[in-house]
Amino acid sequence: IDAVFWIVLAMPFILLKSRSLWVIAGLLFVSFAALSRQNFAILSLIAFIYVFYKNINNPVKAVFICLTGAIPFFLYLIMLIKHGAVDLFIGQITGQTELLETGLIQYIKRFILSYTGALNLICLFICGLLYFKKQSLLKQIFIEKGFHSVVSVIYAFIALIHIVRYFLLDYADIFVMPFELFFMLGVISLLNFVVTGKFTLIHFYVIIVLFISWVSSISLGANTPVFATGLLISAFILIIADFQLRYPVKLSKILQSRIIIICISLIIFVLTVYSQRQVNYRDLGHKKITEGLDYVSEEFGKIRTNPRTLAYYSDLADIYNSLPDSKNNTVVIPNNAVFYPIMKIRNPAVLDWIQPEEYSGQEKRLFEEIDYLISNNEITYFILDKVDSKRLHEGSFPVFYNESHITHTIIANCKEIKVNSDFFMVFKTKKSNF
Repeated sequence: IDAVFWIVLAMPFILLKSRSLWVIAGLLFVSFAALSRQNFAILSLIAFIYVFYKNINNPVKAVFICLTGAIPFFLYLIMLIKHGAVDLFIGQITGQTELLETGLIQYIKRFILSYTGALNLICLFICGLLYFKKQSLLKQIFIEKGFHSVVSVIYAFIALIHIVRYFLLDYADIFVMPFELFFMLGVISLLNFVVTGKFTLIHFYVIIVLFISWVSSISLGANTPVFATGLLISAFILIIADFQLRYPVKLSKILQSRIIIICISLIIFVLTVYSQRQVNYRDLGHKKITEGLDYVSEEFGKIRTNPRTLAYYSDLADIYNSLPDSKNNTVVIPNNAVFYPIMKIRNPAVLDWIQPEEYSGQEKRLFEEIDYLISNNEITYFILDKVDSKRLHEGSFPVFYNESHITHTIIANCKEIKVNSDFFMVFKTKKSNF
């Protein structure tokens, strides 16, 4: 989400501004985007190449702008060198990325399973027919009869249904609506291009939005363009509006009615508020969130949760506080990145979330570092979840650690400490004397 914010903030400066200072600001923002989420380095590289060739007539200026815009990268490199982490960084970014699976196969699968798959195929057929028969009167008849307006309204209506459905669900569906909007935007934009007969600024923006959305979805953990949903909807509205304003028909006047626009906006706004109160990430609706996490630590602030999650974190805090010399020597597995800043301690392990999605392609290095902790540290505690902490709002579901998981190494090579907890089991390195 941070990366999407930075890349969107950068676009106007890079695409619409000519003064060097503004362009440098844009490059700084795309640098922040790449440092926020490494897959955005693709967009960052394209932005730097674009700016360089835009100023190719003045090579000195081009180099100066690009080097200045890359300052965040240089600062990051200095940090890596200072901590001797350059090799680790290179190893991480050249590991297993699953680009084929996340960037292509997932999209093909989602397109086939899409609710609007048939409609998109029909629209693509119309695009091909209008494009290859452009010398005939077919396109003129298509526009004069207002078919372009009808198709765009159908798409807008289906998009609205998906939005309403999304906000009425009692769970966070991060796949259906984003993918539907992605495919519908791509297809209706292609129809707009064919009907218009020329490449316009709106089409350029749509391509950027689609590319940002695609890049944001390259992730094993959350392989969906949900993070760019707002961009997809905004671009979708632009395309529909362009259809109605460029080639107005009777239907266009109805759609431009302020009353209709206000009503639709109010419906979406009300449903947004309703959904926000009913659906929380990894938690229940507002009526069932009755406990304050500040009971565990004031560092949680005013965050409220359900009783089961509160009991989970209370147990975790009690166990940590009961262990001798636990500060900076405790690893919580697999899902508790929040534990370390809340307790104001350093994580001795290599990752905060020790689960496959976080170390794909780096299994060997991770096992070596965990094995080093087990073999060489006088004291290291490993607190393992007995329940699926991601589903605590649903209930206490046991976790089964198979032999391929990092936890198998810990369980097999450490001594278990008996604790009275429904949520955790605790292990310590065998070199410890207590």
